[in-house]
Amino acid sequence: SLCFRKLSWDEPLPDDVISTWTTYYQYLHHVGKVKIPRRCSIAQATELSLLGFCDASQAAYAACVYLKSSNPDGETKVQLLIAKTRVAPEKQESIPRLELCGAVLLQELVAFVQQTLLQPIKDVFLWTDSTIVLHWLSAVPTKWKVFVANRVSQIQQHFPRSHWHHVRSEDNPADAASRGINPEDSFSLWWSGNSWLMSPSYNFFC
Repeated sequence: SLCFRKLSWDEPLPDDVISTWTTYYQYLHHVGKVKIPRRCSIAQATELSLLGFCDASQAAYAACVYLKSSNPDGETKVQLLIAKTRVAPEKQESIPRLELCGAVLLQELVAFVQQTLLQPIKDVFLWTDSTIVLHWLSAVPTKWKVFVANRVSQIQQHFPRSHWHHVRSEDNPADAASRGINPEDSFSLWWSGNSWLMSPSYNFFC
């Protein structure tokens, strides 16, 4: 925010920035109460899938990846595996372009996870709430201008259109990363994804 406003070091902060920072400061003592389960139960898993979501706002774009595992007893677990947020560039871009940047970030995260897990992955499902991004991914990159074409090409090289699906904004856990949430809130959508992710994959789109 300060970079966008091009304030010098000696300029007083605007009132709205002071208010925002004060709110952040008040939330700090809640951060220590946040507990993040780090153990991934993959050793005994009979089936592993990666489920990814991306989103963007004027402030940032983000992606998160969940690991879905099933064990021999038929138990299924979905847990947040990795997430990343990037500040939107100083040169303001349209929301659809930022959503596309979020899709690139998601592609990179999923590719990284695939290389790191060293376990066979049955399925990869990717979601965005942007119908424009899905439209871009449905065509050959050369149909679009350079900014879109380059990013569509990169995504399609790893995960073609068949991997990508639409999710409602209210069901998109990546929305929390692109806009921010209060650490005091218990936000199960962020930590565990949507409840329907526990269903068999053929029910995802019913």
